[in-house]
Amino acid sequence: MSRKERERLVVFGRIKAGELTRKQAAGVLGLSLRQVHRAYGRYGRKGDCGLAHRSRGRPSPGRLDAGDAERAMALYRSIYQGFGPTLLAEKLAERDGIFLSHDTARRLLKDEGRCDWGRKGRRSRRRRERKACFGRMVQMDGSPHAWFEDRGAPCVPRRTAVAGAGAGAVAAGTSTAASPGGGD
Repeated sequence: MSRKERERLVVFGRIKAGELTRKQAAGVLGLSLRQVHRAYGRYGRKGDCGLAHRSRGRPSPGRLDAGDAERAMALYRSIYQGFGPTLLAEKLAERDGIFLSHDTARRLLKDEGRCDWGRKGRRSRRRRERKACFGRMVQMDGSPHAWFEDRGAPCVPRRTAVAGAGAGAVAAGTSTAASPGGGD
């Protein structure tokens, strides 16, 4: 019996003893009054066994047929060798009428020991080597837009960052669009 079922057993015992009303039990169990009426009625007819979930011990209705799983793996071995689980699931549905999710296809392939896919070992990005002396690398950024619309001359806001061995110095200024290398 699960924890939830044991809790219901205790509460229904208190209802039977007259310590709780069904409405109070609904609040304690976090169920609606209608659910408590149905569950308590089943408890009254079947006893403790009436509290167990009625699907317990039954196979799932959404399970994959053993025959379909075998057929899918036979098709994988003969036709779809090398396909990943997603493509395999798509092709089985499209061409062969076997409908399974890519997760099920992955599980079937994994159970058979055919997990030859996965993440490739990628080399991590290498950082550039720091420059030996300050000021050897200058980066500039500018965007030539009509910043002042019709109210002034077009210009390019310019940011210059000097990076290198130590802390960077930042200078900012504007230059006219006609002469991008012009004065500040």
